[in-house]
Amino acid sequence: MLASGLLRRGHWRCQTSVCYRRPWSAPVQGALPVPRIACSSTSSVSSQRPTAVADLGNFLRISAGLGGFLAFDAAVRVSMDASGVSAYMPSQIGSMLGAFACLSGASLLAPGPVATVHQALLPGVAWVGRWLPVFLVPVQVMLPTIIFPGGATEAVGLALMLTGGWAAALACSARLAACQFLRPATAASASVTATKPPAIRRSLLLPFAWLVLAGAAFPVGVWPGVWGGEEETSRSLRGLSLGALGVGSFALAGQQGLPGHLCFLACGAATAAGAGAMAMTRDESYGTVVKRDYLVGSAGPAGAGDMLLWCLGPALVATGVQMFQYR
Repeated sequence: MLASGLLRRGHWRCQTSVCYRRPWSAPVQGALPVPRIACSSTSSVSSQRPTAVADLGNFLRISAGLGGFLAFDAAVRVSMDASGVSAYMPSQIGSMLGAFACLSGASLLAPGPVATVHQALLPGVAWVGRWLPVFLVPVQVMLPTIIFPGGATEAVGLALMLTGGWAAALACSARLAACQFLRPATAASASVTATKPPAIRRSLLLPFAWLVLAGAAFPVGVWPGVWGGEEETSRSLRGLSLGALGVGSFALAGQQGLPGHLCFLACGAATAAGAGAMAMTRDESYGTVVKRDYLVGSAGPAGAGDMLLWCLGPALVATGVQMFQYR
């Protein structure tokens, strides 16, 4: 009561965010010390604005990086087709090696501008690094359709070779990482650790939207006779359902905090299960659904799997930029 009376009489005033007592006010006998009152309304509003501005700036930097990757990949594809090099090397590999070679060569002539361009591309590289496994899912989905001339023996041998290669690569990577951690920290590594980017805020909205799209396109594409749709339209809808199912399952696995390789396996398994469900519903084989609706190749209009493999080219441009970072 006494403190509120002093505030009404003007003995206290608010400067910026904390209320202070006027220096000329006389002490009051028997008065208890009044705690400082924080004006939190202004600080809470001002703290929200930098976050929104930072998110917008990060979105623009990612968009600019992705646009640069798409433009560079298109230029490499045109040049490889015109020179005939595409007959000997996939354009995706050419884009990756071309990005690394261009940055490395330009850094010898103008290191300052190249460093600026490389720094501007890093947000796009980080975004592609998070979603790169999605572009490789069609390879997983296509594996059950491969016919081995040698039968089960050849299939088992291929599985053992892939498993052994994966285990060897994992052991070598772990060994190199252990050696890197045992090395004494330098000033550069300390600065990188100090400027570590903030953790990614994960939300269920993105995977939920993709999975809802997959669920909505599934019945419309599987039963075109219900709504009188054409076969080509229903084929596109089935491919859309499989593609959305793969992206949504990968996003959901990442939202749950699973490692990248487990997200990749979950994405491929979910897409393969969706193709199997379509084949069972339409009384067709798994290979027919995959080769007609998902990964068509040159046999017809592109499916969702063909589009994902096409996106692998710009994604590997980002890999070339990352190779330049760790050269």
